[in-house]
Amino acid sequence: MGIKEKNNTRSDNRFMKKILKYLSGIAVSGLLFAAVSVAVSADETQSSEEAVTTPVVTTAVTTSETVTTETLTSESALLTTDISEMNTGISSETTETSATTVTTVTTVTVTCPEITDDVAEGWNSIDGKWFYFDGEKFLTGKQEIEGEYYIFANNGALRTGWQTVNSQRRYYDKETHSPVYGWIKYLGNMYYNDKELGKLSGKHEIEDNTYIFSSEGIICTGFIMYENYMYYGNESGQILFGDTKKTPVLIGEDYYIISPKGYVLRGWQTVNKRRYFYDYETGLITFGWVEYQGNYYFTDRITGKYTGKRYVGQYPYRFSTSGILQTGLQYFPDENVTSYFYHDGTRAVLEIVHTDDGSYYFNEEGYMETGWKVIDGATYYFDPDGRMALGICTIDEKLYYFGTDGKMKTGLQLINGIKYFFDDNGVMQFGWKTINKNTYYFNPDNGKAFTGWNTIENERYFFDKNCVMATGKYVIDEKTYYFGDDGKMRTGWQTINNEKYYFSKDAANKGEMYIFRHVIDGTVYFFYSTGVMATDGNQEIVVKALSQLGQEGGMPYWTWWGFNFRIEWCACFVSWCATQCGYTQDGQVPKFISCKVGIDWFKAHNQWMGRNYTPKSGDYIFFDWEPDSVADHVGIVDYYENGYVYTVEGNSDDKVRKKSYPIDSEMIYGFASPDYVPSKGFE
Repeated sequence: MGIKEKNNTRSDNRFMKKILKYLSGIAVSGLLFAAVSVAVSADETQSSEEAVTTPVVTTAVTTSETVTTETLTSESALLTTDISEMNTGISSETTETSATTVTTVTTVTVTCPEITDDVAEGWNSIDGKWFYFDGEKFLTGKQEIEGEYYIFANNGALRTGWQTVNSQRRYYDKETHSPVYGWIKYLGNMYYNDKELGKLSGKHEIEDNTYIFSSEGIICTGFIMYENYMYYGNESGQILFGDTKKTPVLIGEDYYIISPKGYVLRGWQTVNKRRYFYDYETGLITFGWVEYQGNYYFTDRITGKYTGKRYVGQYPYRFSTSGILQTGLQYFPDENVTSYFYHDGTRAVLEIVHTDDGSYYFNEEGYMETGWKVIDGATYYFDPDGRMALGICTIDEKLYYFGTDGKMKTGLQLINGIKYFFDDNGVMQFGWKTINKNTYYFNPDNGKAFTGWNTIENERYFFDKNCVMATGKYVIDEKTYYFGDDGKMRTGWQTINNEKYYFSKDAANKGEMYIFRHVIDGTVYFFYSTGVMATDGNQEIVVKALSQLGQEGGMPYWTWWGFNFRIEWCACFVSWCATQCGYTQDGQVPKFISCKVGIDWFKAHNQWMGRNYTPKSGDYIFFDWEPDSVADHVGIVDYYENGYVYTVEGNSDDKVRKKSYPIDSEMIYGFASPDYVPSKGFE
């Protein structure tokens, strides 16, 4: 059992000092050696909450006499049993150290008083000490005399003060040599010695009063914790008792409730039909907020524990029938307000609270707000039920967008992979909008930005993957189209940067840019691969060359020449393209498999242009890879643009490929410009 006292008196170690002082003055006799161990340990006079050390004196005597080993505690303290009863002498130095054992070697002489004619049978007082003579000798050790037990030292002197007899602590008066029963005041503390039980500890009834003693036997006063109950002992240690009506008991300046069993009641108690809470630590009644088993309650002196709707200060709260504060969202219909309560009783004030049912905002008074609110510079909307708007919402017949954090968004917003636009007021926009110099079109029905091909008011438009309206020349699925500055797709003849283009009017491929050879309104036209209409040069041979793109190995070309094994076939390819157009048959261009042969022919026919020349479509281009002033490779010019010549070449990495070079590239050996017959080009 545990006992907790409020104002226990702590015993000191004065007996220790007296022992050491006495022992230090005794002479060494040399006949007997003893080991005296002085140790500090807990004793009956210490507080149960704070240990007080006491000495333990153990005497081991090496004589033929039987000497018992005694343990002396603080209540005996040898203040009433002088150590001279043992006639010991200690010559070596002794020290007093808390929680330390000091061993001193000493010589001890044990001598009983001389038996003279003055010594009578029974009790004798000799030199201030009590002895008991049985007619033959002085008694030593434990003895029963007239129904009482006594302890005598080895020299026959009665041990007085606190002694352990038959496993019980008893007190013997030094003046009368008799055991003392009842109340004993020792070192400022009160004890009670019972004839049957010895020194009392725990709770006991004494003369119609109840007392609680510590495990050391000291009477407890004040508030006491004993076997998990709180009691109160007055200045005399008497335990106070209450009545069945739970009438408050004044202790000091405060009132407490004490049961008929003496318990200081704690926790929830019913007093005058009202529920109050008494603190578990102090036993005091508690008003205001009370935390109990993880829940919060509120009590006041008049009402006790609150239930139902109650005001705390100027604000309404709601409590269950058992008084538990109702947390979370609470609506008060009389006031037509809603508040949010945390588990500790505090209310949400000037904050957004996120719940499983949505997010809500509470103003400076802790009441839920609705409608538009600007919070920390951001705009929010809370519906009539107080829930924070999220996503796309209709408010007053207008559409707005709120992010996952509830903040209203403006400008372009990507929502589930779809773009929308909201003006500076957050309102969703529809139709044509120019944003950061880009033009968009937002569906009038749902505000979604258009992408890809769309027909708007019978006009064709294209919007890229970012929803931006296309303008100018624009490649879509590897086809080139042209859109005006207004985004409308153009067809027919178009002049772009002073160049002529044509975009199909046919329904099947409407808007596609023409390249190569086409008949338009009965006239044949040639267009470069860039779409620019050719006004000179020859596109027919280019078209034929482009038709062979991707051909690998060159077999169709060198076998055409009559070879049954692979040769370097770039010249074979050029000659094959010219023959397919009918140019080699009538001598417009040579048929050759050697670059040198081809160059010599063009030079002989004044068609060699060298390097300082601006090529045109259908020209031949010769290369010197080393360079060593020897032509190594030949191709066909597709077109020239912005300082670059674009070509179609056979045997380029053993394939037919499109390539390009700076016009001043050192790899270009020179150009040849055949005199193609106009009827074979364009009219």
